[in-house]
Amino acid sequence: MATEKAIQKPDNSIQDLGLDIGPGDVFLELRYGKWYRLEGIQMDDTGVQSFVMRWRLKDGQWSSRTSIFSRADLARCVQIHESIEDFEAEALEAMRDPSKLNLWEGKETSETALVQSAGKDHLLSLRDAMDSQVARVEAIQAVMRAKMSHLSSIAGAMQRQLGQIKRVIGAIEMYIGVHEEIVQIRDGLPAPMDTPIVFRQLVLFMDEECGDPRWKNDQPGIDFRNVEDFDAWVIQPANLARILPHEKGVVALQPSRQERSYTNNVWINAEMKVKNKMTYLLIRNGECVYRIWTGTSMGTKLFPGPEEIQKVFDRVERGSEFGQEQAKNLEFSYQRKGLLLQGLLDRTDVFKPMNSLVNLFDPDTYAGLIEFVFDAEPALLDGRLRYREWKDGINKQIQRGSRILLAIHRPIEQGASGPRRFLRYYRDGAEPSPPGFGVYKVEEVHPPSIWDKREKLIIRYNPDDTVYSSWSDWRGHKRKNRVSYIAYRSDTFVLNYDLIDLETVENFIDSRLERRQYLNIIPLLWEIRDRRLAELEWEKHFVVLMANETGAPEEKVWDAVVWWKTKNIWKRPIMEDDAKALRMIRKRLEREMQE
Repeated sequence: MATEKAIQKPDNSIQDLGLDIGPGDVFLELRYGKWYRLEGIQMDDTGVQSFVMRWRLKDGQWSSRTSIFSRADLARCVQIHESIEDFEAEALEAMRDPSKLNLWEGKETSETALVQSAGKDHLLSLRDAMDSQVARVEAIQAVMRAKMSHLSSIAGAMQRQLGQIKRVIGAIEMYIGVHEEIVQIRDGLPAPMDTPIVFRQLVLFMDEECGDPRWKNDQPGIDFRNVEDFDAWVIQPANLARILPHEKGVVALQPSRQERSYTNNVWINAEMKVKNKMTYLLIRNGECVYRIWTGTSMGTKLFPGPEEIQKVFDRVERGSEFGQEQAKNLEFSYQRKGLLLQGLLDRTDVFKPMNSLVNLFDPDTYAGLIEFVFDAEPALLDGRLRYREWKDGINKQIQRGSRILLAIHRPIEQGASGPRRFLRYYRDGAEPSPPGFGVYKVEEVHPPSIWDKREKLIIRYNPDDTVYSSWSDWRGHKRKNRVSYIAYRSDTFVLNYDLIDLETVENFIDSRLERRQYLNIIPLLWEIRDRRLAELEWEKHFVVLMANETGAPEEKVWDAVVWWKTKNIWKRPIMEDDAKALRMIRKRLEREMQE
């Protein structure tokens, strides 16, 4: 270690008018560990001194430009009297062996010895020596911090390079199919050789396309654990035509994007949910159908649209550094997908026979052989109301006597159960079970209260459960009276049954615009469709009968049927009282025929 006189704090001289420093002296800034060299001292008309400094560059050279230091700036530095190389070598040695930073080396170390030291001059010299040691350690620490910061930046750069290398390796693995698994779910004759391969842009979801919300493995619909159920569904001709209508084509699918809960363990639950975002490729080649596990997630698009390509190009060419990085990452993600598809073309038989080799990155090689369907690009809506708007509109017209459909499948999750759902108070956990799937009449409408700002729609039903009249009634008895259940217009499981037409229901079932919330709407719409079809089939026979008896056109009979079902406060189907309906509708038609 250097001697005590090898370093001194400039504070001792800065306080005086005379400075013990001059051009060429080297200083270490303590906060960031930067080196400076004094070039000269300036003094303005008021006598205030400033210091012209050059800083040391990373390559060891001194900067061509200078900085002006005030006395306060210089006070944050330590003057070094030895070479920079020697001092940094000492700092590196201290990093390897911290014990060499002993402040008390060669000094009296006990408090008793310090007290026994006599004389002011001796104590002052001891203080100066200790100050010098502290200053040196602070300077070494500053060099350490600067070295560590430099090493961290190097490590960060290496980490980024390593990440890029891993990305390239991952892309190569996608091309050669390291994680790939091909399952043929239907066999048959391939498409003719000249049939173009159609790539569909939009990534679909198996559970939403299948549209089956029934519970399997304690989850609604399809998820990553039962994709085989989707296989059985999709190979049906009508379903395959809906998902992939081309003789030779590719569409990407993920099991599900719905929020699901598999376990109370947060980490395991998150890991399982990631599996629902992994992408499969469904490939059709004539009668042959394949499902391919890719081992990766592909987002919402299999390939970019023309506008997105232009935006990426603009960002890479003229964007900010952050924008360029984002654009490059997006560009690389699409390149990975392209390599995956190119690998399937080059090394598998799923698209064969083919006329010639195709390079997806060279449009000149696939003229007439490859087509792209940009079904993920923004498109004009069809002019129909969205499901939520339609539901809110018809539910606003619910009144006393209206029929409403309740599609309660999982009451706890949908908020359909609990003490607050009943007019009568039941202690928590002892309330009746909520009404099941079915059509119910609204028997009362209660206005909002200060505790609940919504109107209450009251229906009554008998849950046919066992009730206990007292603590001693341990056997209980079957419930005899109906209970009063509270529904709201805004409930996801409530629809105004009287204002629903079958065409609208079918449109919502088939609409991809509504698929994101299929777990909420499909159970309702399926139930409505089944009930409406049953009613419609019964009403068709009724209309034919009335038309033959009265001679009235069937259009007029249908109008009379609607009149019968909705003319009273209490809405009713024809089959509820067919004799009365037959009598009243006949009179109405005869009167209209006479007019």
